[in-house]
Amino acid sequence: MTDTVTFASYGTFLPSVDSTSFGEATPTTTTDADSRTSSSSTATLTASASDVSPTSVATSTDFTAAHPYPTKSVSYAQVLGNGVSAQVAQIPWNTFANSNFDALCPSHDCIKDCQNYTRLFEEVPYFLNNSFQTYGKSIDGKPPDTTLFGVCSNLANINTGISEALTSQSIESYFPLQRQQEVDQVSSSIASCLASTCDFSREPQNCVAACNMPLLYSNGSTTNLTAVTACLSMICGNTCGLPYANQDVMGVGVLVSYVIQAVLIIACAIALIATALYYTFRSREKDLSLSENSQRGLEGFLAAQCYFTIALEIAAICSSPSDIDPLNGYALLSVAITGFLCPAFTLMLLHSRGCRTKYGAGLTLVSYILATFVFWTLYANLSRHLGSTTGSDEALRELYKIPTCGGSSAIALCPQSIGNDPLDYLAGFYNQGSIPNLRTMPLLWGWTTLILILLASNQARYLFGPQNSPGQTRLQSTWALVVRILAHPIALLVACTLFGLSLGYQAEMLRKYSGSDVIDWDGWSFGQVVAVVVFAQPVADYLHLLLRDHLEQRKASKRQVDPQTKGSYVAVSQAATPNVRPSSGLSTPSMQKHHTHSPSNSSLYAPRAVSPQSPLVSSRTY
Repeated sequence: MTDTVTFASYGTFLPSVDSTSFGEATPTTTTDADSRTSSSSTATLTASASDVSPTSVATSTDFTAAHPYPTKSVSYAQVLGNGVSAQVAQIPWNTFANSNFDALCPSHDCIKDCQNYTRLFEEVPYFLNNSFQTYGKSIDGKPPDTTLFGVCSNLANINTGISEALTSQSIESYFPLQRQQEVDQVSSSIASCLASTCDFSREPQNCVAACNMPLLYSNGSTTNLTAVTACLSMICGNTCGLPYANQDVMGVGVLVSYVIQAVLIIACAIALIATALYYTFRSREKDLSLSENSQRGLEGFLAAQCYFTIALEIAAICSSPSDIDPLNGYALLSVAITGFLCPAFTLMLLHSRGCRTKYGAGLTLVSYILATFVFWTLYANLSRHLGSTTGSDEALRELYKIPTCGGSSAIALCPQSIGNDPLDYLAGFYNQGSIPNLRTMPLLWGWTTLILILLASNQARYLFGPQNSPGQTRLQSTWALVVRILAHPIALLVACTLFGLSLGYQAEMLRKYSGSDVIDWDGWSFGQVVAVVVFAQPVADYLHLLLRDHLEQRKASKRQVDPQTKGSYVAVSQAATPNVRPSSGLSTPSMQKHHTHSPSNSSLYAPRAVSPQSPLVSSRTY
């Protein structure tokens, strides 16, 4: 049974259980005063972020009066629960004595190295040969190695052990006893980093009870290890410790528009494939060209796609893809894929039915060129993270730039402290640990480029080349054969399947991105709303065309059933004069004098004078 612990009024939580919301930790109701406390502390930190010293307190110190802290210390095992490494707790001396201090403290002064906050708040500090998967972890049941953060958070206890002669002479050289003031500065900075990370999170009111300076920096001199452990469990145990990523790059509206676009493309492809296969296997000779409405609707959809993606690619270029961070670079890669993949898919569907639109092809080419530039610029920038563990590290530093954390945040400690990384999907992407990864992404670009070359050649052939001329060269004949093969419904099915797999590849990228909970699902800003309604126009136009044709067909059908709406013909009774043919119906208001509805060369309905010896007995319309 997993142990639980109650911190003040926050409620019961299970630190070792992953969740997607602080709310799953059963928080108690937060008062207005609590919210004001957190807000004011965040505002204070933001206002003075540029000149915060390592010893300054970055969060509110008035929390003690509103929230009494537990007077009884809680054991480390109770706080962490099951299956979590014990790196923040007091380090056993036998483990500590066997630590590799040459790698942990390359300057041979651990107190000095602990003040290098950029190195301290890293997933794997440089000069250490551990991997992201093993650093701070228990391997094969062995105790985990001591981490740099484990050493720095225990400086006060280490000094106590040295003063009590519990360590060897070689270890004492790494911890000068006369540096007690600097030890206090390190303890204060660790507490300030954790408290600031909580303040910058999306729900600071839910972690401030465990992550505040008076509790983390107990007695104003030492690090409260139990409180540090509890704070890390609160921040790292779910994704609410993260801020939202750049919503302009991948906000909720942009993400929804991707889904709408993909659904519309797949629906069009299924309809065209089903129709082609039906008439092919039924051996029916039928012209498979698109109707006028379908062609206009698909061309309008292609134009909307291109204008949308061109705008996205221009915005991506303005975001400096050559030096963007790995997290936002991951999102921009999806933007680039959309720019060349989706318009090419739609253009291929048009060509499969003989619709060769120069306007749509031109827009597709512009979108492809811009997307290609963005894609390869991003690839060159992000490829340096291939096979390394720095991608997630750099992304975290971009999310939080807290001075007391060395420009990073306490979330970088999550993998080594509780074994959870809120951005672990980035490590899989850059280390080829998942199906969507950076090394396989050029396959999507290569497939799209091949299709566009075929489509451009086909369009150029019909615009400039001879059509079935008797003097065709061998190359032209071969190309005509290739076109006929590609026009077969089976070839269309294969091509659409590959495009569908490419869209699925991109969908998996977006799923992992949204699953990391860095998208603000309530962030419906002006730009996000505009992004969603982009595809409303072509859909509305197509529906309007269908409705207009339906109404015209109904009107035409009604005219055929009820011809009195347009006039009548007068018929002569055949009883008295069998040789008399139908008259021209001169009494009809819509008829011109001496003319009939029939053409002048018609013998059946040619005008003929009515004999005076044949009186009109009756008349009827037909």
